[in-house]
Amino acid sequence: MAIVQNPSPTRWLALGKCVLGFKKIIPSVLMSLERESEERGEIVAAGLYHMMRKPNFIAILLLLCDVLPTINRLSRLIPDTISRLCADIIKSRSNAEGTGKQDGETIIQ
Repeated sequence: MAIVQNPSPTRWLALGKCVLGFKKIIPSVLMSLERESEERGEIVAAGLYHMMRKPNFIAILLLLCDVLPTINRLSRLIPDTISRLCADIIKSRSNAEGTGKQDGETIIQ
């Protein structure tokens, strides 16, 4: 039994997992929606079934499956890069303060 993640509009990793998980189970979701709409007359299920069978829906789903892994990698890299950059700035400032020079000054020996 597959579990689909609940997407978050601000968390790319959760959205990526949701989309990839949904892609894996889309055939069974379509079958269930079709059965619910035909056997029980569920209007919402019928609407979802017809929307999900449109070429635009499938195209966007596949596009997200291609794009989100790259965005996920970037979202993991950017905070680490920013943290390292801040650490380098703090280290260079503390080294500059230790030498007694002001920002922008160089010491010539």
